[in-house]
Order: sequence, then C-alpha cells, then structure tokens
Amino acid sequence: MARNAARCRASAPPPGGGQREPRPRAFADVSLTDLDVTGVLQLSGVPRQGGVADLDGVAYVCELGLVDLRQGSHQAQADRRGDGLVPSERSALASGGVEAPALEAFEDARPVLLQLAYRMLGSRAEAEDVVQEAWLRWSAAGTVEQPTAWLRTVVTRLCLDELRSARVRRRAHVGPWLPEPLHERDPALGPPEALLLRESASLALLLLLERLSPAERAVYVLREAFELPYVEVATAVGRSPAACRQLRARGTAKLAGRPEPISGGHQALIEALLGALAQGDVAAVAALLDADCTLISDGAGRARSARRPVLGGDRVARFLDGLARQMPAGTSLEVRSVNGAPAAVLLTAGVATVVMSCEIRNGVVLAVSIVVDPEKLGHVTPAVAAPS
Repeated sequence: MARNAARCRASAPPPGGGQREPRPRAFADVSLTDLDVTGVLQLSGVPRQGGVADLDGVAYVCELGLVDLRQGSHQAQADRRGDGLVPSERSALASGGVEAPALEAFEDARPVLLQLAYRMLGSRAEAEDVVQEAWLRWSAAGTVEQPTAWLRTVVTRLCLDELRSARVRRRAHVGPWLPEPLHERDPALGPPEALLLRESASLALLLLLERLSPAERAVYVLREAFELPYVEVATAVGRSPAACRQLRARGTAKLAGRPEPISGGHQALIEALLGALAQGDVAAVAALLDADCTLISDGAGRARSARRPVLGGDRVARFLDGLARQMPAGTSLEVRSVNGAPAAVLLTAGVATVVMSCEIRNGVVLAVSIVVDPEKLGHVTPAVAAPS
C-alpha cells in the first residue's frame, strides 16, 4: 500500500494559505464522486482528520476491499438534490465539518473546476472524481485568501497526476481511445456565450491534446481556454512563468493543424453525409470525404468497433455504409450538438448508442470519430433523449 500511496501523492500543496502535507489520492481507477467518505470510514473504523475523512483512509479502505468505489461516476448528477450537493458535501455540512461560507465558495468555483478537469482529462467521469477530491482537500483546509485560485491549482495538480496514470491505463485500452462526448447543455462545456471556452472542448481538439505531455496540456488549457496570465498558470502548474511560456510554445507546435472553428456549413455537411448513408450511395458518401480521411472508433471492448484506424476516403465510405446497413429496426440517426459541434447520434429505444463526430476542413470531412463505448455515453443519453 505504501508504494500505491506514494505514487498517488499530489505534486505540491496548494498556495494561498492552509498549508499542510499533501494527501495521497485513492487508486487511479477509483471513483470518489458519489461516496459519503466520512460515513464509510466511520463504518470501517478508519479515523478522520478535522471532522473530514482522510484520503489515507480512503486508499486503505479501497485496498482492503471494504467498499467498491468504482461504481457510479455517471450517477453524480442524479445524486444531486435540490441543494446541488453530492452526498459527501451534504454530510459534511450537516455534521458541522464544513462551514456554510466555505461550502458556498466551493460551489461557486465548481463549474470552473469541472470545465478545467474535463479539458485536462477528456473524461467527464474522471473530471467529476477530481472535483470531488478537490472538495475533500478544500473541506480540510484552513483559511484560504483566494479560494478559486487555490482550488484551480489543486485541480490542476490532481489532473497532472491523473494524466500520468491514465497514459499507463490507455496502453491496455482495447482499440483507439476517444474523449467522452457531452451534450450541448452539459455544464462541463461552459456557458453558450463563452465561445472560446466551448471551442476548447471540441472532441477533435480534445483528441489532439493527447499529443501533449501533461505539463504542456495544463499550460495550454489554462492559457488558451481560460486565458489566465502566465503568473497564475505558473502557480497552478508548479513551474516558472518562463518555463510555462516554453511549454506553451512546444505544445502549440505539436498542435499544428488544429480543427477549424465550427460554422454553419458543418451541420449541412453532416446532414448531407447522413442523407447519402440513408440512400446507400457509397459514391456520394466518398465525395463528402477527404481522400486521406481517417476513421477511429472507441468501443473499449464493451461494444463492437474497429480496433484499428480505417485509412482513406474510399475505405471510410465503405465502412460507414456497412454500419448504416446494420442499423437495427427502431433506431433513429439524428444530428445533435455534441461538445459544441454538430454530430450524428444514433438513438436505440431512446438511448444513445453511437456518437459520430466529424472534423471538417475545406468543406470536406477530414476525420471521423465514433464512440460506441456505453460507459462514455452516459452524459449524452439523458439530454438527447429528453423532449425539447
């Protein structure tokens, strides 16, 4: 256990007050989102610190197998009641472990923290886990002069640790890995009027960010999506401002050919593509694709998918035609806004089973990404299936 705890320690304690020893996070594949940690530790006999569950105890409980924390990341939103709190926050407030002003400050910062974590990780479920762990650290902290900056630093450091462990996990991922798609109204995308922020969460860009090192990604996201000055970026990442400028320059160079901004022509092209597929016109489909078009799909071994990229416009056209011909009866293929861009969503009995997004350049489809992993569609189904 000592090796696991040491590996999961945060990079450094957050600035701005409340200095204390960094706490180890639970194992990388463990979800803390829906857990009333205090109650679990009381039941298991693991001590608490300062009225709030100690993360050392969480790791200990996980290792002993006293509780399975890996269930329910997608249930976090459902577990929020009218007060907007998850169970651990509600429990801490009721027990007097956290004062109401501190809880209010965290809730004010929560949307930004979720937006940051999602852009860093490309996973809504993992982003929720990181934000919930930030809550545990916040609830145990002393007086903090700048709550939002403090929490942003905590989330950035946790995401850096998560990215390092995620790279190891993704080597064992079955087939290509794709980011988790979100519906237009998901709070992790940001408000509709924040165009720059929402563009930074496009599926094409999130996939492109996988090229960057964890530090390069953190600097890029903090600068490009949140437009923070280098002094604040440096604090969050734990580097000097000069080093952060170098990281941004290297990251930008690796992102050559980033996706075009979304325009009205994108939806028209997606609709034309779906129309050609509905008619079974492979030639018409191929005419809408770039000659070097690529297709990747992510089923994670839980759903049928191509485990290797499909290369070339003609091959992609035939592959898409084959998928269209296998659509079960009673399904509908609709164009919906996913991560701020038009995408094709396949609904089976009101449940999203496929999300197909396209990267468009110069009026043709340059790349196609298909998510069929059911564990990644939990934040698409409720929204798209609901009547407008």
